[in-house]
Amino acid sequence: MYSLQETAIEVKSCPTTKEEWLKASTKKNCSALYRSRNVKYEYHCVINEWGNSTLEVCAVNRFILYGKCAEYNYGAMRIQSSGMKMCSAHKPPCPDVYNSSDSYMYQGCYNISKTTGGQKTSDLISHYPNLQMSEMDMRIAIIVSISAVMAISVAVSIILWRLYRIQNNHNAGTAFVSEESSRTFLPNS
Repeated sequence: MYSLQETAIEVKSCPTTKEEWLKASTKKNCSALYRSRNVKYEYHCVINEWGNSTLEVCAVNRFILYGKCAEYNYGAMRIQSSGMKMCSAHKPPCPDVYNSSDSYMYQGCYNISKTTGGQKTSDLISHYPNLQMSEMDMRIAIIVSISAVMAISVAVSIILWRLYRIQNNHNAGTAFVSEESSRTFLPNS
């Protein structure tokens, strides 16, 4: 079975019609790759998160919001609304909400990737080799955070318990002393 990142492949262009999209989708065969999971993966052709290339990838459909382009984020391993790339001014403009697999309908997004220049996606990925570890890094961060909170809780509990014991011992000693001092010794008559 492939990982999502293994299905992400740079392409020179993306489909421009529904027919081209269906042909590319059939060729990529995303549904066959993930039958064992209870998630429906579909063919996408979108820009990368750096906006400098287009790629084909098998991913879960997402709603793309706010008239932005759809992009594939390597670190998050998902399709998402672009953080910077608006397509509402292009012809045809992206609607406020659309399905990510319909990205081929908004060709202005692909023009963005062709004009931004910069490094190729493969160069950026090799420059950031730990992108595939982001999920593992997140798990480690959560475990470390929980462990730190637990250690601090234990330390605070021990300190409070000791203060309680000291206070009780001090009060017990004071009670004994005050009981002794309250006895009056009367001379024997």
